[in-house]
Amino acid sequence: MFNEAIRCAAPEGRILVIGFASGDIPQVPANLLLIKNIAVIGVNMGLYSGWTPIDERKRYAPRMKTIMESPFAMLAAGEIKPEMSAVYPIDRVVDALNSVTARESTGRVLLQIRPQE
Repeated sequence: MFNEAIRCAAPEGRILVIGFASGDIPQVPANLLLIKNIAVIGVNMGLYSGWTPIDERKRYAPRMKTIMESPFAMLAAGEIKPEMSAVYPIDRVVDALNSVTARESTGRVLLQIRPQE
């Protein structure tokens, strides 16, 4: 998918590398970066969330707050509607994870903590 993303990127586009779901670590074709004037940017969310030994949460908290306000505001306003492929009660967390790892889901898989009222 990475090579496809590079080929599909618009001129002056940006590709954010967040992880390697396929297990392969792709090689970046520098010639396409130059020709299309695009950037590939590595994003280690662990720096901002405390998931890694380097904990930068305090340093980046104001920036992350600003970055996250926009999509959450759009979600609350109904401007974006994430696709939910399945909703599982919390006691079926194993089924939910199995549906994701088996690639049976499209969009988000939601774990519902308590029934909606």
